[in-house]
Amino acid sequence: MAAGLIGLDFDGTLLRSDGTVSKRSVEALDAARSLGWIVVGATGRPRALADIVAQQVPAMSHLVCLNGTQIIDVESQLVALDHLISFDAALEVVDRARAAHPDAGFAFDLADGSQLWEPGFADRVPSPPLGVSAADAVAQLRQLGAASNAASDAASSQVRKVLVWADSMSTEALTQSLTDAVGPSHGVSHAGLAFVEIGAPGVSKASSLQIIADWHTVDISSCWVFGDARNDHQMLSWAGRGVAMANADPETKTLATHHTASNDDDGVAQFIETHLLMT
Repeated sequence: MAAGLIGLDFDGTLLRSDGTVSKRSVEALDAARSLGWIVVGATGRPRALADIVAQQVPAMSHLVCLNGTQIIDVESQLVALDHLISFDAALEVVDRARAAHPDAGFAFDLADGSQLWEPGFADRVPSPPLGVSAADAVAQLRQLGAASNAASDAASSQVRKVLVWADSMSTEALTQSLTDAVGPSHGVSHAGLAFVEIGAPGVSKASSLQIIADWHTVDISSCWVFGDARNDHQMLSWAGRGVAMANADPETKTLATHHTASNDDDGVAQFIETHLLMT
């Protein structure tokens, strides 16, 4: 039986500002793994960008990508869980978003791991987008959906996330507006970047971490998670110990049960060394 589960946000938490994982953090996580702890990366990044971090952390057994949408077994590289919506459902989301916000822009996380995105998206993400830019990504998505329907290829007729932005209003206001427009059939969230994410309902970092904890019969009280931003709020509230970084925003800090040093000061390693390895 596992000793517990450690869930780690990447950007602003495990990663330093230069995008690296420190030797101290790697060694602390290795030591935790040797004591029987399950180490899980929990990030908003798509799989290809999350893998870059996992390769630096040998202790990591699973990746939770796209804010809970996908779980990857790191050793086997198999997809353990995937939350997808159909092309038709994604296009319905687009139609409702456009009806409410004619100036909306769109990007799509596709089931094959690529992204289809319109101009302006690259300026809203910390890493270069995957896939291709298109002047009208929605038109291209319609073509993909039509081709898939014609081939009766239901397995490929899927999208992980619809990403929406509108320059006419704040991301917070857009999140509420799209929640009202889309309804309960889809999950609408805002991860702290300048766009809104829409995908399968009930999906978050916390929901996927709960699944991994269940696989290993780990009680929530033995789950420790580390985060710094809005897309970490649910897992910080869910875990037995939610640890906010010193560089976290004020709202995030209020949701945590514990606090640690900043990402650039190896806050994850410091907390693990003090509260786990010394006990």
